Amino acid sequence: MLQGSEYTYTLTCTNTNGVAVFASILVTTNGAPGLFTVVALVGTELTDLFTLSASQWQDSDIPITYSFG
Repeated sequence: MLQGSEYTYTLTCTNTNGVAVFASILVTTNGAPGLFTVVALVGTELTDLFTLSASQWQDSDIPITYSFG
């Protein structure tokens, strides 16, 4: 899915008489809330040090929380 895009999902059900009913939902994807960087793009877990940084994080869809580890 692309950030900031709209997708419509439709479910259609048809009975044995050929009568169809449907329901649709429109989903809008959110964009990235800020910058996320990793220093040490290559390494071995539990052996090498990886530094994770998040900056300039803000989002109009609040309240929302983010965590990483």
